Amino acid sequence: MSELCRKRYFRIVADFESRLSAARAAYEQNDAHEALRRLDKARRTALKRRDEDGLSRVLEFAEGTIARDERTEIERESLLYSVRQNLRQLTRRRALMAGKTWLDPFPDLESASAHTRTFISPGVKVWIAIGVLLGTLLVVAWIVDAIVSA
Repeated sequence: MSELCRKRYFRIVADFESRLSAARAAYEQNDAHEALRRLDKARRTALKRRDEDGLSRVLEFAEGTIARDERTEIERESLLYSVRQNLRQLTRRRALMAGKTWLDPFPDLESASAHTRTFISPGVKVWIAIGVLLGTLLVVAWIVDAIVSA
């Protein structure tokens, strides 16, 4: 391994550990949203270096995370799904490289549609309602203009 590769590898390892530590610190400060955000960054770092053990650590942490509201529950579900899919990908790759039969570590994992919900905050709902109202007023004004000018 060249010196440049070695430095990059250790930087990635340090990034993973620091991101995992930051997630733990955020969770201990009762900020589940920030903890999940940091865990997702740790997941990406572990995936980049193809670290199954790191992904397993992220999965274990995410499974133990308690979601306190709808937003963090959605983020938690998405993170769990992502980590499981990443682990499937890496184990499949390892089995292919070794010429062995691949055993799915998560055979009951459902499709992405069940895990890709989107949180819509009350503020966004208000803006959607305003947009629908303005659109409706525009259509009504257009119809009234068409009737009056006819």
